[in-house]
Amino acid sequence: ILYHRAHETTRGLNECPKMPGFFLEVHELTCYNVCMIKIEKNPETGPLWFPSDMNTAKRLVFFDIETTGLSAYSSSLYLIGALVFENGAARLLQWFAPSLSSEIGILRAFFDFLREDDLLVSFNGETFDINYLNACAKQYTMDSPLPGLQSMDILKMIRAYRKLMGLQNLRQKSIEQFLGIRREDRYSGGELIPVYESYGGTRDERLLHLLLLHNEEDLLGMPALLPALTYREACVTPGRPSEIYRNKSGSRLYIRYSFDYRFPREISGADMNGIRFTFSENQLILEVPLIHEEMKYFFPNAKDYFYLPVEDRAIHKKLGRFVDKEFRIQAVPETCYTRRPGFFVPALKNSGFPCFRRSFDDPAAFHELDENNAFPEIYTKCFFESAGFSGSGETCVTRQREDTGDIIK
Repeated sequence: ILYHRAHETTRGLNECPKMPGFFLEVHELTCYNVCMIKIEKNPETGPLWFPSDMNTAKRLVFFDIETTGLSAYSSSLYLIGALVFENGAARLLQWFAPSLSSEIGILRAFFDFLREDDLLVSFNGETFDINYLNACAKQYTMDSPLPGLQSMDILKMIRAYRKLMGLQNLRQKSIEQFLGIRREDRYSGGELIPVYESYGGTRDERLLHLLLLHNEEDLLGMPALLPALTYREACVTPGRPSEIYRNKSGSRLYIRYSFDYRFPREISGADMNGIRFTFSENQLILEVPLIHEEMKYFFPNAKDYFYLPVEDRAIHKKLGRFVDKEFRIQAVPETCYTRRPGFFVPALKNSGFPCFRRSFDDPAAFHELDENNAFPEIYTKCFFESAGFSGSGETCVTRQREDTGDIIK
C-alpha cells in the first residue's frame, strides 16, 4: 500500500478517509503484506463440543477484532484474529496493523482469507464486529464479503438463557466464570487502546505480546463458551424422551431426556405452575403435575352450537338440527363445551394443543396428556419458550449447584 501527498494525486488514487490530505493507491493490493504483521499458529484446543447448527458447516471461522474505538469513522482497526476449524484441525491467524497505514492491509487480508461457504462465529459480532468491518470497507471503497456469509453470534444465542444460567451480565469473561474457565489475559479491549498507542511509538515487543495475547485468548475462549449452549440445544431440540414415567400416586409425570453431551453445571428450577426441571450430567428431567379427572373443552362461537341438557354437552348446529327441539337449547359460552375424562397437565402458551378447564371462568387451563406421538417433545420445547428465559412468560426460579463437576472445554 503506497501513500502519496495530495499534490501527487494521479489517476487510480483515492483519498484516505482517516488521513486527510493523503491518498491511497488501492489498485496495488498485492503488496499489502509488507505493511502488517501476520501470525499463524496451530493451537491445541482439546476436545470441543459444537451445537448441531454449527456441525453442518464446511469451515467454522471464529473471529474477533480489536479497535481504538466504537465507530469505524472516528477510530481505527488494528487487529483481526480468526480461529478456524476445518477437517478436524484448528488454525489460529492474526493480522496486526503496526500503524494506521496498515489498516486497509489487514482488512483486505482477512477478506481474501474468507470463503463463501464459511460459517462466521463471533461474540457480539453481529452487533459490533461485522458492522465495523463493513463500515471500514465502505470508507476504502472496498467490497465486503461479510453480508453474503452465514453468521452466528454466541452472545445472542446465550442471551435468551441468561435467566436460566443465573448470569448477572453477558460479558465473555462472566460466561467463562460460569463455566469455570480461567484466563491468563487480564485486560479488556478498552484498556489495551493506550497499549496500542504506546506500541506505535516504541515498537516494544512486550506491548505487542499483550495486544496479541488478548485477541488470542478471546478467540480460544469462544469455542470454550459453546458448552453454555448445551442448555439451548436441549430446550430447542430435545428429541424423543428416553423415558416417561409417573410416581406411585399418579400425581407427577416425569419426562426424561438423555443426550450425547454433558451440561457444564447442574441447574434446576420450577415455574408458577409447579413444573420442575433439572439439567444434570447428560440428562434433562421435566417433572409435571398430573391431574386425573374430568375436564371441559369450551368451543368458540357459542352461537353455532346447541346445548343438550340431558347429555350435558354441546354439539354443532349442523348435527344438532337432527335432535328434537325439546332436548336442545341455544348454547351460551358457559354451556358450549364437551366433557373429557383423562389425565391432564398444565397448559402452556403457544403449544397448539387444546386447552381444557374445570369451568368456563376457571383461569387454570390444562392439556390432555398424550404420552405417544410428539406431545412430550413439543410440550418440553413450549415449556422453556414460555418459562421466562427469553424475557417473556412466567418467571422461573432456578438454582445451581456449587460443585460444577466436570466441564467440557
